[in-house]
Amino acid sequence: MWINRQFFEMVIADNKRQQDEMRVVHAEALSTAAVNTTLLAQKAKDDITVDWMRHRINALEKHNALLLAKVAGIHVPVPEIVPTRPGTLSEFPSFQSMPSFEDVGEDEAKRLGISHAEDGLLVYKS
Repeated sequence: MWINRQFFEMVIADNKRQQDEMRVVHAEALSTAAVNTTLLAQKAKDDITVDWMRHRINALEKHNALLLAKVAGIHVPVPEIVPTRPGTLSEFPSFQSMPSFEDVGEDEAKRLGISHAEDGLLVYKS
């Protein structure tokens, strides 16, 4: 089956354009991968630096508290900087401080002054 020459040239030109675009996208992907590798290496160095600084600050705080206790006889609590990572549970409030939706039970409800109205709604003591 024969096709129109203009259509054939259009298909060839479109194919060449798509190949050129693919080369550009491939070059951008290689560049992005290189930047990613560089940033990962820098992050590892930064993590080491932050860990060293955290260790030094903790040691200095303990040292200062010890000197203050020896010189002035004042015992102070020593704050400590602990490492955290994004996405870990430590960045969220503890479960104890979060509201609980568990049923407290009949005895505890009576002690708190909570009861049910005739229509089933909760009634709190005022």
